[in-house]
Amino acid sequence: MKRIQLLSLVIPFAVSFNACVKCEQCFYIVNNNGSETESLLGEYCGDEIKALEKKEYNDSLGPAHVECR
Repeated sequence: MKRIQLLSLVIPFAVSFNACVKCEQCFYIVNNNGSETESLLGEYCGDEIKALEKKEYNDSLGPAHVECR
């Protein structure tokens, strides 16, 4: 009986722990003649972070990228 009670407490905790998704603030950064300008894009989570950082950006002011922290 105690084993069932213990499992009823452990299983929901384990499932909720695995469901945690990492979220970060992401910034659009442009390097304009040696000075960097940052613009806040907002908070993104999980796979969205990887997609934003991986994507190539073309900006008329200079090289640009997204950084999430």
